Amino acid sequence: MHAWDPARDQDDAFRIFEQVPMRLPGFDLIYDRRPDFSALLRAQGPDHQTILGRSTKDGSMLGFASLSWDERWVDGKSKARVSYIGDLRVVRSAEASRMWRSFYPLLLGCARDVWGIRHHLTAILADNRAALRGLAADTTALGFKYHHLRTDQMVNILARRPLARRVRGARDVESTPIAEARAAGLVTFMARAEEKKLFGADLAGNEWERRLRTWPDLAQATVLSLRDQRGEIRAACVPWSSGGLKKLRVRRVRRWLRTTLFLPRLLGFPFPPEGGALETAYLTHLSFAPNAGPEERASAVATFVDAAKRIPWVRQSSLVSFADTQGLHLLAPLQPYLKQVTGVNLYAVTSADEAPPATFAGREISFEMALA
Repeated sequence: MHAWDPARDQDDAFRIFEQVPMRLPGFDLIYDRRPDFSALLRAQGPDHQTILGRSTKDGSMLGFASLSWDERWVDGKSKARVSYIGDLRVVRSAEASRMWRSFYPLLLGCARDVWGIRHHLTAILADNRAALRGLAADTTALGFKYHHLRTDQMVNILARRPLARRVRGARDVESTPIAEARAAGLVTFMARAEEKKLFGADLAGNEWERRLRTWPDLAQATVLSLRDQRGEIRAACVPWSSGGLKKLRVRRVRRWLRTTLFLPRLLGFPFPPEGGALETAYLTHLSFAPNAGPEERASAVATFVDAAKRIPWVRQSSLVSFADTQGLHLLAPLQPYLKQVTGVNLYAVTSADEAPPATFAGREISFEMALA
């Protein structure tokens, strides 16, 4: 195993991203991290490390994985050092398979003993069958284990359905420059929502300012919010694109998907050509008042989607995406939209002889899909 050296390793990593795409039912998806592999890791957390393996025969890269970590809320009262494990790519070869068997226990041991990381979170798309077979199956004999915490939905809004009637929703959305978000109470609102989640970000501390520095163009973004008649904040989000950190390129689009997308394309949905980038506008930092019910939340999201669509750069995007933890996309306020829904399985990763705390199961998890 080797530590990451950008000058030596970056081009090899870009090559492996091309060789090991994410195979989804309708197409293959390639993570393009040019020109700076580590930019996404810096956005994910203040500390990060990439570990890789090379062939003993010819020195070629066989695979790699990255960890980004920071202090996060665990139980709403205390914080611990939590990592997100991503970028797991391994080429198909007998030597790579042998390396893989010894890799994970070493990675987890190093994270615990050297970096003081107590918990690990990772995600696998529910449609990524190869990853589910290799990681979410019984891997006890390999020295590590994936514990399923919950499955959230990544809802991708393509377009409004033709002739669909608008559902009466929340009050008019407020648009606040992000530089004024803290003074307007919006950061405090989002921070309180995060504290209640498993692995919630400490937005009340230095994390908000760190994100403004490391998320490209976030400092020029706008916070969308909704208030009740008393002026209390009920919901908020920040439309943002991670295109400055990664590009999701589409390859090998299946024939049935091309047929399915015929109507959305007529309605203006800009699905990229073969090899093109899937431009996505994410509703990041999506937060709700604790007592907001599903119908109110769905209405707020619909309002945010419509407001985001009025932003010029969002209109050029293929998708407007948000993380749905409560099945909001099934409710009336979001029925007027053509949408694609993908399950995202969230896991705690431990050594084979460890078990995650029972209180982890079923809880809402802080997870920005834009950075996965």
